[in-house]
Amino acid sequence: MIRQNQPIKKTIGLMGAICGSLIIGLPALAQMNPTPGNINQAPDSNDRMMQNTGDRDTINQSVQPTGRVSPLNPCPSVFYEPQHVQRGIRPPEGCPDVLPGTQPVQQPVSPSSNAIPESGGQETTPAPEQLQSPASRVIPMNGMVSVKLVNQTGDPITYQVIGDTTQRQLQGRSDATLEGLKTPVNITFQRPNGALLRVVPQASSEPGVLEVNLQETTDLSVDKNAMTIQESGSVFLN
Repeated sequence: MIRQNQPIKKTIGLMGAICGSLIIGLPALAQMNPTPGNINQAPDSNDRMMQNTGDRDTINQSVQPTGRVSPLNPCPSVFYEPQHVQRGIRPPEGCPDVLPGTQPVQQPVSPSSNAIPESGGQETTPAPEQLQSPASRVIPMNGMVSVKLVNQTGDPITYQVIGDTTQRQLQGRSDATLEGLKTPVNITFQRPNGALLRVVPQASSEPGVLEVNLQETTDLSVDKNAMTIQESGSVFLN
């Protein structure tokens, strides 16, 4: 009887050892298979492409005209584009006004009060009446006037009616009358050595006659050397 039970005991012991090893190995298998939420997957190619694209966008950001400059290019070409130059946007401090090898962009020209009229006409000198008030007036007779010159200085005065007479001299303390001058009339005066001369025109009691007194002066502001009588009879000094 004893010999027949020994194989059964050995079989039961072997099975118990196998089951025990299986139970001990279960925790190790659990640790080898982590939960899906804790799996550390390597980034795929799409993630790497998105990351690289973002890096390139950061590097290639264009410089805005508000003054933000990329450290990789302190003088970007965007500041030299015509639309920015014409709007008055200038490159950052330290950058050239024009890129090397390029032509400067012309700034728009604003209208000026001194510009030539659109009709293409040349600028003309304003008429004397547009610059000053008449010094005197005379009523022309049939478009003609007479001028009486009175030299109140002690020097001979050289005078000339432009287009009518040559240069003449009027001695000191004397007078002379120029008759039948057709308007407009231009008369010049000169004292010796360029001395200052005051010209005082005034209407005469005689119709169509203008009396002109020539006087010494030291006031440069009243020094005159020419007189114009217009067709209207207005008298201007220059």
